[in-house]
Amino acid sequence: MENYPKFSHDEIFEKFIGDHQKAYVPSTELSLKEGLDLLKAHNCLRVLAHPVLLKPQIHDAVLAHDFDGIEAIYCLNQPNDTDYYKKIAKEKGLFITAGGDYHGIKNDTKHCDIGEVSLSGEDLEIFLAQFSSPQ
Repeated sequence: MENYPKFSHDEIFEKFIGDHQKAYVPSTELSLKEGLDLLKAHNCLRVLAHPVLLKPQIHDAVLAHDFDGIEAIYCLNQPNDTDYYKKIAKEKGLFITAGGDYHGIKNDTKHCDIGEVSLSGEDLEIFLAQFSSPQ
C-alpha cells in the first residue's frame, strides 16, 4: 500500500491480490483436513473463523469437518446468522467465539474493529473452560 498510495486497501485486494486476480498466490499448501489434523496433533483448539463468509459451494463441506469451536458471533453476521451458527455449535458440542476479523489496516472497510463484538454469560464461561481443562 505504501508503494501504491493511489489504491485503497479494498482496491488492492479486488484488483490485484484477491482470489483469482493477477497477483493472487494461494497461501495454503495443506488441505483443510491435513491442517486440522496437524493442529490436533499439537493440542491446538481448532476454531472455524467467520463461517458466514464461506462460499456457498463449500459451506456445508467445511462445516462437516472436526472443529472444536466456531465463530458464531461475527460482526458481519446478520442476526439469523448468529442464531444459525450457535445452533450448529450446540448440536455438535462446539464452543463459540466472537470476532471482528480486525487486521489493523487503516480504512479497512471489509473487517471490523477490536471489541465490536464479544462473548458474555454462558458462552464466555464455556469458552474460558477450554483453557482450564486438559485437551
